[in-house]
Amino acid sequence: MCDLYFGIMYAESHFATDRYKEIEEWYFNATGVKSKAILSCHCADENGSWLRQFNSWAEYYRITLTMFKDYYWDSGLNTPKLASKKWIGRESEGWVSSVTKIMNEVNNAKKT
Repeated sequence: MCDLYFGIMYAESHFATDRYKEIEEWYFNATGVKSKAILSCHCADENGSWLRQFNSWAEYYRITLTMFKDYYWDSGLNTPKLASKKWIGRESEGWVSSVTKIMNEVNNAKKT
């Protein structure tokens, strides 16, 4: 499960390194999770961001790992191709390739 989650973190933000723009540096959001309010109105927040804001990395991991387990992993969306349809709303070869790359690195590291 963690290899897929880490792969998504890489595909969405290169492990949060892409998310550190001036207005988003306090959002603590490495996977691009959107807030329910933003999804319902299809609009950015008052800062121009589409991301859900978390108060800390600890809060982010607690909430998103639970969400990932409940809504993706336990629902059978346990491969990059299956997860992409729900995570980004469509199949994307580039996204799947990025996630798979990190999954392979994580799994190869387990073997050493």
